[in-house]
Amino acid sequence: MAGATAACFFGAYCPDSFTDEMIAGGVVPVVAGQFAPNGTAVPNGDMYRLTGKYSFGSGVAHADWVGGGAFTAPPEGEQAEFRLMMMPRSEVELLGNWDVLGLRATSSYDYSIDADVPAHATFEFFSPTRYRGGPMYDLGVIILTEIRCMLRSPASTNWRLSRRDHPHRDPLHGLDHRGRPESHRRGSGHRQGPGPHGRAVGHRR
Repeated sequence: MAGATAACFFGAYCPDSFTDEMIAGGVVPVVAGQFAPNGTAVPNGDMYRLTGKYSFGSGVAHADWVGGGAFTAPPEGEQAEFRLMMMPRSEVELLGNWDVLGLRATSSYDYSIDADVPAHATFEFFSPTRYRGGPMYDLGVIILTEIRCMLRSPASTNWRLSRRDHPHRDPLHGLDHRGRPESHRRGSGHRQGPGPHGRAVGHRR
């Protein structure tokens, strides 16, 4: 989901000169990366020299494109920007430090970048320009990321509170924290709890 979200962001906030390359042949690529501003991007004409080290790049070994976040290093007197940047995986060095039992295939390696990135393969985090994708993308990265997290975890507090006045719209309405009908305990005079050997036993209320 994170990779798909990153592909959508760069597809929405980068011009055709980049998206025609990233989505060559109309196939949405596999995208990975950590987009915290762990790098420094030095402007150089229509390029940025990006250097930085990033952690937990889930899927990075399987990706076509890899990204990273960076603060720009502008000339004196100008304000730095927080930009998200994308480049082919061949521009990235995997640090080979992901050998975790049961999770090896997630490929969540740390990685480093020392590469020139075209300006058209970047966008400003706080106030990106929308080139496509519809008005929803005018909400920006922060709001859209929060929406994604809420949808991924529908039992979150915000998600539930947004539906408290419309319980018929809430597919979790009437379920307890384990996803069981709350009615299974009503009227019985008992509630179930674990016994000494993992078996359920009754306790008086």
